[in-house]
Amino acid sequence: MPRLLLATVALSVVLSACDAPAPPIVPAAIGPVASAVPAPSPDEVAYVTAMVDHHRQGLRLVEVLRERGGVPYRISNLADHMAAIQKTEVTDMTDFLNAWGRRLPSAPMHMSEARIDALRTSAGAAAGRTFLQLMIAHHEGAVQMSTAVLPAARNPWVISLARHVIADQSAEIAAMRRAVQEPL
Repeated sequence: MPRLLLATVALSVVLSACDAPAPPIVPAAIGPVASAVPAPSPDEVAYVTAMVDHHRQGLRLVEVLRERGGVPYRISNLADHMAAIQKTEVTDMTDFLNAWGRRLPSAPMHMSEARIDALRTSAGAAAGRTFLQLMIAHHEGAVQMSTAVLPAARNPWVISLARHVIADQSAEIAAMRRAVQEPL
């Protein structure tokens, strides 16, 4: 009987809490948000612009890989994963630049056409291995660029982006290095 009484009291407390009015929602102070965030410096704009180009080149590598036949599933799946992330990040970075009134100039590709042709002319497991080798070097470049921008970065979004690129692409580098060592 005491258990039933305890359960009844507990249920009454819970149900009465449901009838309690919600605390009032107090709007935050409204003011110019942009003035609270430092505008990106020319170096930060250059970094974000370079990362857009860098990501687009990575997406190009994935497109070339998709054209190859017989690529091991594990590698094509990894490539699709990276492409999905990088497409979203290109949109985010472009929106960031547009929000600050910065145009996205065209920048030269970082990887030579000869290296891309090596992927284009391979197939199957060889294409998968070539893709991994190219993408490892490509990601290492992104990590270096991101590491270089951090010491002088002041814009919180740019700092967050650089840290994100370092963390995510370092993890992807490790996964790709493991995959290169395994039989494909």
